[in-house]
Amino acid sequence: MSETHHWHDYQYRIIAQACDLRTLIGLARSKESDLRFFLPPPPLPSLNEDTCIEEELRQLLASLPQTELDECIQYFTSLALSESSQSLAAQKGGLWCFGGNGLPYAESFGEVPSATVEMFCLEALVKHSEIPTHCDEIEANGGLQLLQRLYQLHKDCPKIQRNIMRIIGNMALNEHLHSTIVHSGWVSILAEAMKSPRIMEASHAARTLANLDRETMREKYQDGVYVLHPQYRTSQPIKADVLFIHGLMGAAFKTWRQQDNEQLLTEKILEDDARYTTCWPKTWLARDCPALRIISVEYDTSLSDWRTRCPMERKSIAFRSDELLRKLRAAGVGDRPVIWVSHSMGGLQTQSWGFFSEKGRCSRLCPQRSTVTI
Repeated sequence: MSETHHWHDYQYRIIAQACDLRTLIGLARSKESDLRFFLPPPPLPSLNEDTCIEEELRQLLASLPQTELDECIQYFTSLALSESSQSLAAQKGGLWCFGGNGLPYAESFGEVPSATVEMFCLEALVKHSEIPTHCDEIEANGGLQLLQRLYQLHKDCPKIQRNIMRIIGNMALNEHLHSTIVHSGWVSILAEAMKSPRIMEASHAARTLANLDRETMREKYQDGVYVLHPQYRTSQPIKADVLFIHGLMGAAFKTWRQQDNEQLLTEKILEDDARYTTCWPKTWLARDCPALRIISVEYDTSLSDWRTRCPMERKSIAFRSDELLRKLRAAGVGDRPVIWVSHSMGGLQTQSWGFFSEKGRCSRLCPQRSTVTI
């Protein structure tokens, strides 16, 4: 059915109305699916006249539990709530939106994950969404609809959309929320994002849909673990996993780009996609070696970690090592041969994480499988 492209619009609409949750997710994860199989998201609830969308975002963050959390999550959550309240009060009577006035705290902290309180609220929500009980609170307080409104309003801001997608992807790790996520209209948004020429956008959508797909997937992809290939359902047997580990000041996608010129990047994507890539493992390696599962891992380096701006004590390397191991095990890494591709500090991190024994085998993650490092 996913390869059907000759029907009239009304025929696709009939099928879309009849699809159950599993069929809809299966279509979204099928490469050739026509987007007409997906109904548009249901109408969003109207905003109160005396409340702007940024205030609702702040209220959502304030509704989440603020105790018994990681100290840095508590610190930045309280900071975002405090500063947003002061900014809203200062701008009372005017329209306050994303990208608005600069904030004193942003200047005092130098380079922060975002230059606005609104973006910082999203960053805090990403961290909260890693806690299952907080995902329940986000859903119960209308977070799925609010995040969808933000996503639609900021189609020209990929960073906002990626943070929103990270939150939905984290919520999708909780199977009891799948029905609510689907019924709120997110699958149609994800299906469209999967077909985006922007690799980061497509990969965030692929992670979320994979977490929703419990019919064909055993693995779960937690925040920071991105499958670059295969992103759709496939009958191709996977013979090995290739994991890409970035270096200092790197990231899961940008480390593996071809070059930095943004204008040239846009022109190349539009004119010659076969010769240019913003992520060569996704574009070139997947094409040359389709029997590999290719994963890129995001981890915090000492200079890029948001905790470096937190006055509380930072987590140890051992803690982060255990955290990453837990995420990789959930993704099924270790069930087949593993090839590690590390750049710069990534190589040192791979060794310091204690993955390998003296004989080169992955002693903590896959003791019975061959492991190769590059």
